[in-house]
Amino acid sequence: MPEPTPTMEELAANMAALQRQMDAASLAPLTGVLEVLNRNAVTKAITDIQALIPQLPESIELRAPRNQANNVVSVLNNVRSLFDSEVARVQALPPPEAEA
Repeated sequence: MPEPTPTMEELAANMAALQRQMDAASLAPLTGVLEVLNRNAVTKAITDIQALIPQLPESIELRAPRNQANNVVSVLNNVRSLFDSEVARVQALPPPEAEA
């Protein structure tokens, strides 16, 4: 006899439980990436690049290096912020086994 087809609510609950398990499993690597991004070397790189940006040409013909340096600073800051938020989100979740 075939198994009954699960309802949408049951499927959604199963998906939510799996997502919580995946979130819990991702906490260590998320924290690891955040620790790397928070190292003094990364902060120093951002500070050093920011200090050099004013020395790069602003002219239309030569502004690509200046734009890329600004992009590097923005990406590093934004990625650090994203990982910080994601670690906080996952840490705030109840442990998967506490939901049963």
